[in-house]
Formats: sequence, C-alpha cells, structure tokens
Amino acid sequence: MTLEQLRQVTGTKEEIPAALSGGFVFESADSFNVGKRRVTHARYTDGLTVVSLFLTDRPVRLPKGGIVAKGPASLPGTLRASRAGNVLHWRSGPRHYTLMSDVSRELLGDIAKALR
Repeated sequence: MTLEQLRQVTGTKEEIPAALSGGFVFESADSFNVGKRRVTHARYTDGLTVVSLFLTDRPVRLPKGGIVAKGPASLPGTLRASRAGNVLHWRSGPRHYTLMSDVSRELLGDIAKALR
C-alpha cells in the first residue's frame, strides 16, 4: 500500500513518515490484525538496504538472547540481534515501535530519535 492507501484502510492518520534518517524513503506498507490487535508494517529503502518499521499497541515478542551490548550512542529501547538483522524496540505513549534492519546501531538510533 501507499501512504494514502494505508490511511484509507486504517481510517487513521498513521504515524508513518515519508522518509527516515540516512536517506531511507517509504517503499510500501501493510496493515493487518494479529488476533484483535492492529499491526502496521512500513518498509523503507535507500536503494540497497531495507528498514522495516512496525507500529503496534502492544509490545512485540523479541528474539530471545542476542542482546547487543550498549555502545556510545544511546538508544530509546532494547537492541537485539537476530537472523533478520538488528531489532530495536521502544514505547512512546500508547504506541510500540519496532525497527528491523541490518544497518548499524548508530543509524537505527538516529532513525528511532527522529520517530520519537
């Protein structure tokens, strides 16, 4: 879906930006239910790499283990490593954000700061 289609399907003004830090631009989105809960998945690309952003009203189940040690840049949540890449999760108000990508922790942190 496009951003406009996403807004029409969900009936809300989803907090999905048209671009993210690091030169990533919106590519497409899906909105679906898991049980009775709405999940919005937006994909961004810089032409080579993909960043996935998930918006939910409940926390997601993160991969067990794989916690990445704290680095010089502070992150708004927990960073974990998985087979899908780095997974960063945090909460802001009633919304839960999850970023997934194989970009650096610093870039994930920059993206997260811009979304807060």
